[in-house]
Amino acid sequence: MQYGCIVNELEQECSTIDELKKVIFVGRYSIEVSSELYDKVKTAKEMKEIEKRKMEKLIRN
Repeated sequence: MQYGCIVNELEQECSTIDELKKVIFVGRYSIEVSSELYDKVKTAKEMKEIEKRKMEKLIRN
């Protein structure tokens, strides 16, 4: 449910793991956090609780 809420953007294109490590190490990236993240996490927690109750009910029956 939270897919796409946090996006990492690199300042340069990387084609190898070593290039990616270097870009991250020197801090040449930005992190964008969606304003919807809190609501999506809250909804996911609520859905998990509902599913947990359903499973408990199935086990009891």
